[in-house]
Amino acid sequence: MRSILFFVLFMVATSSFGQGRRYRYIGLQPGAQLDVVTPYYPPEVIDINVIPLVFQTPINEVTDFKINTLASYRFEDEIRISRAGLQVVFPRFFSAKERFSEKSSGWYLGPLIAGRRDFFRNHYAVSPGLEFGRYNEPKGIFGWSFSLQGGCDYRINLSRGNQFVPFIGAQLAVGLWLKNGIAIRGGTI
Repeated sequence: MRSILFFVLFMVATSSFGQGRRYRYIGLQPGAQLDVVTPYYPPEVIDINVIPLVFQTPINEVTDFKINTLASYRFEDEIRISRAGLQVVFPRFFSAKERFSEKSSGWYLGPLIAGRRDFFRNHYAVSPGLEFGRYNEPKGIFGWSFSLQGGCDYRINLSRGNQFVPFIGAQLAVGLWLKNGIAIRGGTI
């Protein structure tokens, strides 16, 4: 719950105090993650993100900043949220935009870092990795993307030793590209 509150506050702050008029992507990014090798998970256990909020804003002509919430439901467990956290990605696009204020589109590759708390397995996880994907050319304000992720969870277990667990994931994002401006003495920039 705290991570969702942090996400909403961060989104409002960057939308309100951003530099100049530029597009920001706000939407939903449902996805699934599969732990590749795990000593105590069955190989068919998949985590589905059920609170998939995503926010993205450009940093420069080729790099964006993206943050999304993680609240996973695991089908093998009880009907509850199994883990929650935040994920940050810096998508670096292979082709640059002409202007900083344009919508991002095209193929990208970017580093990701996620922090999560697993309630059922009693551990914290820090997950570095890579995300490869594509933002499709937006029509109006509507946009969508598809991405694949790979990386490794470093799990800090509270009841036994720490461990590294590789993971793979796939995500589909749908949302809106919104443009804002800063109000200065009755006008906007």
